[in-house]
Amino acid sequence: MKISQETYSSYSDEELMLRIIEDDESAFHVLYARYSKQVQRYFYRMLYQNIEIANDATQELFIKVYEKAKLFDSKKNFSTWLFSVASNQCKNYYRSKSRKPEEVELEGSVEILSTSAEDPIFDLSRFNIALEKALLELPVEQKDLFILRYQEAFSITEIAEITNKATGTIKSGLHRTIKKLAKALAPFHPKNLES
Repeated sequence: MKISQETYSSYSDEELMLRIIEDDESAFHVLYARYSKQVQRYFYRMLYQNIEIANDATQELFIKVYEKAKLFDSKKNFSTWLFSVASNQCKNYYRSKSRKPEEVELEGSVEILSTSAEDPIFDLSRFNIALEKALLELPVEQKDLFILRYQEAFSITEIAEITNKATGTIKSGLHRTIKKLAKALAPFHPKNLES
């Protein structure tokens, strides 16, 4: 018996996965609508900030979700399982590519055009551009930890489940990543902006 997508909107992710195991496409469409934009954003950040690669990776991920639905343990959290599959997909992508696609051109300039912290033109957009550039330079594991924690807002415990690593390993990995990013973003530190 098929249930309308509207009815499915009140279902939990885990309940939807149980319906997908029964080959219910309506349940799949609801789950796709819930997560496709978030997953696409994650892939975009992880895979060279390339929208075509992110779109392809998103489609590939949801094909896996549908085809491998029976592998999902309904006692577990769906979002951590989904991002675990996505994280592994990114690692496989990096392993299979001998070089990056064309150099990524970020909008705007990373230069600091103003040396005054009081200058309203010294804005968040310059910092974000510099952060995105710095993220591109990180090793894939460090980039993954940072994005999962600070841009996708997963807890340390959830990241440990996603990456299949101990929480202590996640904490120390995040610490090293933050130190590396702090060094790359040092020009934005208020002490360095004083005349």
